[in-house]
Amino acid sequence: MTETLYKFNCEVEGVELTCHLEYEPAEFNHGEAPDFPACMNLVNAYCDKVDIAHILMQSIVDHICEEALTQFNSESDE
Repeated sequence: MTETLYKFNCEVEGVELTCHLEYEPAEFNHGEAPDFPACMNLVNAYCDKVDIAHILMQSIVDHICEEALTQFNSESDE
């Protein structure tokens, strides 16, 4: 894990996960490229010491990324 990843603890369907996500800031007004809102990308999701990110359903990954971004934004506002 690199220092640039955001650590996010959550519970998914009764399972405690320690997730590491990559933050991508919003990009606006870059010529002809489309605008992109800020987002998080799941890199690891540890259940105890086992990384299960690769076996999570996409809907769960999306939920983790959305919740992590919400928490990241609220921490940034403090």
